Amino acid sequence: MKCISPRTLVLAAVVSYLAIQCSCAHGLSAVRTDELDVTEDRHYREHMEFRHFETERRTDVWHKVLQQRGQERRKLLRNTPQPNKAGHMISSTDPSDKAALLDLYRSTRGTAWNSNKGWNDSSSDPCSVPWTGVYCQGSRVVSIELVYNNMAGPLPETLGKLSELQQLVFYSNLLTGEIPASLFSLPALTELDLNNNQLTGQLPSAITATKLKHLVLYTNQLTGGLPTEWHTEELQTLELSSNMFTGVAPEQISVAAGLQELVISRNNLTGDFPESWGRLGNLTQLWTFNNELHGELPSSWQHMTSLLNVEMDGVSGEMATWIGSWKKITLLILSRGKISGSLPSGICELRRVQTLWLFQNSLSGVIPSCVGDWNNIQQLELSDNQLSGDIPDGMGRLAQLQFLYLSRNAFNTTLPSALGDLKNLQIMDVSSNQIVGDIPESFNGLAGSIANLALCYNKLSGPITEKLAPLFKAISQYSCALYNIPWQCPIPALVPKSCDAACDQCNTQVHRSTCTSCVSDTACGYCQESADQLSSCLQGDSRGPSGDGYTCHNWYFGSTTNCTRL
Repeated sequence: MKCISPRTLVLAAVVSYLAIQCSCAHGLSAVRTDELDVTEDRHYREHMEFRHFETERRTDVWHKVLQQRGQERRKLLRNTPQPNKAGHMISSTDPSDKAALLDLYRSTRGTAWNSNKGWNDSSSDPCSVPWTGVYCQGSRVVSIELVYNNMAGPLPETLGKLSELQQLVFYSNLLTGEIPASLFSLPALTELDLNNNQLTGQLPSAITATKLKHLVLYTNQLTGGLPTEWHTEELQTLELSSNMFTGVAPEQISVAAGLQELVISRNNLTGDFPESWGRLGNLTQLWTFNNELHGELPSSWQHMTSLLNVEMDGVSGEMATWIGSWKKITLLILSRGKISGSLPSGICELRRVQTLWLFQNSLSGVIPSCVGDWNNIQQLELSDNQLSGDIPDGMGRLAQLQFLYLSRNAFNTTLPSALGDLKNLQIMDVSSNQIVGDIPESFNGLAGSIANLALCYNKLSGPITEKLAPLFKAISQYSCALYNIPWQCPIPALVPKSCDAACDQCNTQVHRSTCTSCVSDTACGYCQESADQLSSCLQGDSRGPSGDGYTCHNWYFGSTTNCTRL
């Protein structure tokens, strides 16, 4: 079998976005709108598709972990009665329990199940003769697990009579209708997992199954508000994502002091982030994204010191100065919000972070130099903000970094040579900034890993030299974006055509030394004079026409800006 390199997999995963996402029209502070074309909406969608891909990948991983944990729990509970000396099973099923099972079989088209062993013989006894997915303790049914079993139709109300039932697991079927309210008050129930069905209706206003530890209902069509009363002090997992719930986030869930996973993403919830959640000191995972929740992070949340995985949007205000109290965090995503101000010093304490996404906010100021101490970070996504200043040299110490996104900010610096030390870097996107200078020769160090290099829409001028041959030889198999940059002529043949690099005819040593007068209509002029005002500084250097007393503001090769007399 032919081996596929990691960067080939990355490139395939992010589709064509990786080559040209830098030309997105959204939020381009350094790009003139008259240079944009009609294809950019498509490019921006490709950028969104990349982020969507990563979110879906994380969600898939989480759900697989959730299912594996459930399988391990259910193995511990299963109790197959042992035969007595005569060879007969010692237990017979409680008549009420058997009646509920038969109702389930009839209501969900049991004859069409993928596996219905035992169920298809109504005269047999489920606690004596094995029925697929049914587990008993003595004469009572304590667990029913029927997954990927082609169950179709509504759940019968009589399931609420299984008073000793501890686990009810029917995920990935075709169940429809409402969830019987009686299930949420079963006295022995510890696990209810009905994810990935077509269930509708509302949850009851109160959950009174006092022993419930795991409530998993994601990917259904449930509506209405979330319960306002939770008599579930033992709850550990609440997974309600990908439904159509409305109303506010569940404040009273904080009674479950042992709650570890709170996942309510992809619903229609509104309002603020609850202050009461600050009491969830054992919470390790918090996902609220793709709702209409908004506001600042409550100060009480600094006490949620067990958090490992946080994914939210809609956060506003300045970045919480106490963010460093989440010292255990490995994934922190606070995207698509209105977070303003600079990154606080407390963020330096997140030394275990592996994924940090803060894109599409209003962050300003500089990136703290302490980012060089994030030894575990693999993904750093700070695009679509207002960050400026230098790109810290310390980033070159991030040995595990794979994805670096700094696009659509206001960085007005050169590319740090230290970035060439990132031997695992697969994607570098610093497009749509005001970066000047050239590509450091040290970037040849990226040749063993780089799959995408996006520098477009910057003020780089080059030259691109033959010394960069190792970098461009490597990138020729993947993708890069070097367009809308006034590179010095000529562009060497080593630069792949797919990079779309083009040079500016005036950005050559000859023209830079000979274009010294203010002209109006040549490709190699400095300023275009209009009445008493001089505008359109086209080429040359930032001093304007030598000896003529002009200055060109915010000028770079290939730009159009204003000239004024000194």
